[in-house]
Amino acid sequence: MGFKGKFELATSTRLSGVRFHSFVLKCTNLLLSETVDCMISDEYNQQPFYFRGQTFKPGHSYRFDFDTVDWQWCQHDYFAILGKNDKVVKKWQLNLKEYRPGECPECHGTLKCKKCNGQGFIYPRGRMWEYKTCDACGGTGTCHTCDIPRRAGSFGGPPTGIGNGFK
Repeated sequence: MGFKGKFELATSTRLSGVRFHSFVLKCTNLLLSETVDCMISDEYNQQPFYFRGQTFKPGHSYRFDFDTVDWQWCQHDYFAILGKNDKVVKKWQLNLKEYRPGECPECHGTLKCKKCNGQGFIYPRGRMWEYKTCDACGGTGTCHTCDIPRRAGSFGGPPTGIGNGFK
């Protein structure tokens, strides 16, 4: 089984250019395609997505995100390749670096995008009548380095959020 996986920031076509995290799985086989069962889940395994009998062609990459499979990646979500009896054979988990308040190298704690100063759009060459969506934040105006997407915990589960533990 030859697979390489990585998480990266991608621009959504369904959400009008908003940037989000995406998982890319590449089949590293040279000649033969491979059929496996895959799973995407949060850290609590509340509602996992199963992909049964997925065939991966040799050398091709496949993207798993909101645009392709309706999954928004949050901190500690994972992608797994399953074996017999749904046992995890290989697993990739989204673990983004978390900064304490004021330590972000991009925004220094303001939570605003550095490129557009939190406006979500920029003016090319100083033309005030013409603007375009910011490429760095996708029009949200938030810093994607320190604004980490989190999934709400289940009842009785650990609290989520930044700072005091609540969102």
